Amino acid sequence: MNLENTPDSIKKQYQALLELMNKNPNSYSVSVTEAAKVLGMDVECLKAAAYQGRCPFAIGGDNGALTNRFTKIPKLAFWNFFNQNYTFK
Repeated sequence: MNLENTPDSIKKQYQALLELMNKNPNSYSVSVTEAAKVLGMDVECLKAAAYQGRCPFAIGGDNGALTNRFTKIPKLAFWNFFNQNYTFK
C-alpha cells in the first residue's frame, strides 16, 4: 500500500485496520467492538446503525420478539468500505 503522502492519523487508522483483518485469519468477520475502535466511534451507535440498515458494511437484526439483537461485520465488506476510493499499486 502506498501511503506516502497520507496524513499520520490516516496511516494509524489503516494500521489498525490491517491488524484487525489479520487478528483471526480463520474468521470471515470482525467483532463490532473492534470495528468501532478502528472507526473511532461508540459501539452502541455502530450496532444501532447496523440494526437500522444504515451501515453499508454491517448486517443487523434480531431473531424474534424475545431475543437479543445481533450485528455481523464481514471482513470483506469492512475492508472494501475503507478502500473504496483507494487505487492499489
